[in-house]
Amino acid sequence: MPEKLVNRGVLWDFDPRNYLLADSSGILFSNLVFRSDSSTVALNGIAGSDADAVLEITLNNFQIAQLNSILNYYDASVSGITDGEIDMASVLRTPSINADLNVEDLSC
Repeated sequence: MPEKLVNRGVLWDFDPRNYLLADSSGILFSNLVFRSDSSTVALNGIAGSDADAVLEITLNNFQIAQLNSILNYYDASVSGITDGEIDMASVLRTPSINADLNVEDLSC
């Protein structure tokens, strides 16, 4: 896995303890942490088809404009800063999302 990633001109470092495992049932994320300046995005859990497969995403001081490279495909853009957690179950089939987020200065 690469040690660094650049998205929208922002350099993100990977936690060296990260671990990914993919098989026919899904993808296991263990300590997949991206850091950039004061922002952190962490993924832990399983992205799978089963309702018991839960992927937890933790955001800390995340500039949501980083998602615009994806959202621009849909002619959309957002900005703001968010902290919190997102739990996603059955990601590869019928996703169920439960989130507890605090968003400052949201703009669409």
